[in-house]
Amino acid sequence: MTHPDLLGQLSGLQTMMADLLTGVPAAAANARFHPRLASLGWYLGRSVYRELYWLREILSGDGDLAGRVRHLFAVGAAEAPVEHLPPRDHLLAWAGEIQDEHLRRLATPGALPASPLLADDRLAWFLLQERAQDYESMLWVLLARRLEEAAGAGAQDRPDTGPVPDAVTGQGVPSLRESSVPPPPPSFVSSAFASSSSSTFAFTSSPSPSYPAMGLEPCMPSAEAVLVTQGHYRVGSRGEPFAYDNELPPQAVELANFRIARRPVTNAEYLGFMSAGGYASPEFWDAAGQDWLRACQAQGQALVQAQGQALVHAQGQAQSPVQAQGQAQVPVQAPWHWRRNDRGDWQALGLNGLVPLGAADPVAGLSRHEARAFAAWAASLGGDLTGAVVQHEYQWEVAARAGLIEGTGRVWEWCANPFHPYPDFSPFPDPHSQTAFDAGLGVLRGASLHTQRCLRRASFRHPADPADRFRVSGLRLVFPPD
Repeated sequence: MTHPDLLGQLSGLQTMMADLLTGVPAAAANARFHPRLASLGWYLGRSVYRELYWLREILSGDGDLAGRVRHLFAVGAAEAPVEHLPPRDHLLAWAGEIQDEHLRRLATPGALPASPLLADDRLAWFLLQERAQDYESMLWVLLARRLEEAAGAGAQDRPDTGPVPDAVTGQGVPSLRESSVPPPPPSFVSSAFASSSSSTFAFTSSPSPSYPAMGLEPCMPSAEAVLVTQGHYRVGSRGEPFAYDNELPPQAVELANFRIARRPVTNAEYLGFMSAGGYASPEFWDAAGQDWLRACQAQGQALVQAQGQALVHAQGQAQSPVQAQGQAQVPVQAPWHWRRNDRGDWQALGLNGLVPLGAADPVAGLSRHEARAFAAWAASLGGDLTGAVVQHEYQWEVAARAGLIEGTGRVWEWCANPFHPYPDFSPFPDPHSQTAFDAGLGVLRGASLHTQRCLRRASFRHPADPADRFRVSGLRLVFPPD
C-alpha cells in the first residue's frame, strides 16, 4: 500500500484543484486566457486522465476510461481543446469519483497488481508531483484571467487566442534549507493561493516583505556574491523515490571558481534596467531575444486591434489606436504583471488589484530572454559587475545545497543552460520522456511562493519554454572570480 503521507497529499491536492475550479463561474471553467496555458477544467481533467492511464490502463490492463478521454487530455497545454470539454459540474463529479477510487486502490494492499512501477511508491510520487504542477498551472490560469479582465477585454468579447500577460510576483517565501512553515502570503494573493503553500520541502522562513509608501525607485544591480571554489560537486538526486527521471542518476560535475549572487535580482534593480532603456537597447539582446521582442511587438499590435474591435462591439463606439494601446499595454515594456498607477508608479497587478512592489523583493514575470538581457546590461556597467551572466543550473544547485545563497524558493530562477539529460539517463515511468530534451526548453530552479512541498528540493529541475513569463520566474547572476 502507498505511504499514508503520500495519500494525504494526493487527497489534499485533489480538494484544492476542485476548489479552484468551483471558485470561478461555470463559463470560465473551460475558457483559455493565455496561448500557452490550457483551461482550469483541462488541468483537472488531465490530472485524472494521467491516473487512469497509469493505474488502470498500464497496471490493470483496463484502458476503457482512459481511452474515452484520451483525445481531450493526452495533448500539451498549448494544444488543449476548448470545445468538447465537459461542463464544470460534470467534470468535478467525474473527477471526484475517479480520484476517490484511485486513492482507495493505492491505500488497499492487493488492489493494484504487483509491478516494479509501484516499488518504493515511485509511481505514486510521480502522480503526486504531476498533480502538484497541474495545480500550480491552474493558479497561473487564474492570474491570466485576472490580468485579461484588467486589460479591458471581458470574457464574452475576448478573442479566442492572443497574447496576454504571463506572471505574478512571489513574496515572502522561504529559502532553500530545512523544512518550516512559510510566512503568510501577501495581501494581493487570494485565499485559494494561500492554501497552496501550507508547508514546504527543505525551505526555511525568510522575513515578510515590507512595502514602500512611495513608488518604486530604480537602483544599480548589487555585486554582493559568494565565492564557490573550483572542484568536483554532486548534482542530482541520490535515487530517492520521489526523484524525477531527469534528476537521475546523480552526477559529479567539475566547476571552475565562480561568484554567485547572494540573492535574486530585485524589483528595484530590474527597474534600473528598464530606466536605462534596456528594452530598447539591441546590444543587450542576443539573436533569440531580439526575435522574441519582435514577435511580442507583432502580437501586441494584433491584440490592440482585436481589443479595439471588441470594444466597438461591446460599447458601440470605436476607439483610436492610442486609446486601445493604452488599455492593452502592448508588450514588452516591463515584467508581465507590472502596471503603472495613476501617479505613474510601477506596481504589481494581482488577483485583488494593484499593490506596491517591494524594492528588495525578487523580480518575477520574466522570460529567459529578459533575464539574459538584464545580465548583459549589468555586465556592461563594469566594475564588480563585469562578466555578469545568468547562472548555470549546476552552479545554482551546488550553492543552494551548501546554503550559500538566499531567497531560493521565492521565485523560479532562470538558468542559462538548455534542459538536457544527465549521462546514463533512464526514463521513468514514461519510456518516451526523453523527447522533452529535444524541445528547445530551458531550465528553472528553486520554486515559487505557490509551489507544493513535494517539489521543493535542490535537485528539482523545471523545464520551461524560454519565452514563458507566467511561472513567477526571475533570475540570479553569476560573476567571474575576483
